[in-house]
Amino acid sequence: MDLATYYTEQSSITNPAEYAHLYEDLPYDIAGLCKVVQGLIIHYRGAAMFNYTIPDERLAEIDTRYVPKMLARIRELDDRPLTGARSPEKRFVGCCRDFATLFCSMARYRGIPTRTRIGFAAYFTPGFNHDHEIVECWDAKEQRWRLVDPEMSERHIQENRIRFDVHDVPRDQFIVGGLAWQWCRADRANPDKFGVEPDSFAKGWWFIGHKLIQDLAAQNKMELLLWDTWGIMLKELTGEEDLALLDKLAVVTQAGAEGFAEQLSTYENVEGLKVSPPVMSYSPVAEPQEVEFAL
Repeated sequence: MDLATYYTEQSSITNPAEYAHLYEDLPYDIAGLCKVVQGLIIHYRGAAMFNYTIPDERLAEIDTRYVPKMLARIRELDDRPLTGARSPEKRFVGCCRDFATLFCSMARYRGIPTRTRIGFAAYFTPGFNHDHEIVECWDAKEQRWRLVDPEMSERHIQENRIRFDVHDVPRDQFIVGGLAWQWCRADRANPDKFGVEPDSFAKGWWFIGHKLIQDLAAQNKMELLLWDTWGIMLKELTGEEDLALLDKLAVVTQAGAEGFAEQLSTYENVEGLKVSPPVMSYSPVAEPQEVEFAL
């Protein structure tokens, strides 16, 4: 299967299934789809920007893995067409992963080859790279992957003083997991400057390694939650063989169109990389638990 076909077909997670009819009136362009997604989701840690406080009982929405369940909740809150922006209290409570995954679903429906990417954003806190998830859309005209941040509305752009096009994010502003790993291995960057927050335990070498493995899974259309862990992520990745594997993954996940076949093969054939439920989920709003689900 060629790259464009593979990333235009839905995954088991992005497939809207019985809700596909809701996509019929969606825009055909990237900017238009971003605007739709921004009107449907509110970040569980960003509601203050919209002068809204999310009730505690709604925080569990962030653990929704599948797009059909997201769409069901969106319709439950407001049954208007998806193109109608919701008020903050009527939006699905999610995080960057949900903006990315829902956008991915819609873009694939519109025939735009799209995949989610996991890494770090340099455009929120000066001097720190926050874990983040956005998307890549294949630009057939320019024959390259274009990074797009579907969460960044005009308000986000103003609040964070973003000076670049969020529909073509520079590679040094969104640093994919593999590039972050390479920078740190080459002493070009401090691994403690990559994580959830500057004062969080979730940062550094182990965290970057996890984002790298999650990014490989995302390129194989396993768009899981950012706090899902599995396989080799469940052990300490400090041995020479582990480091050599992560070095290889850093190259494979950045190989572009010419490395497409190797991305798929590595994920499928290297033990411990392929998602195999149950996974351990370390949700920020629930106790750690083993979660079983169908792929």
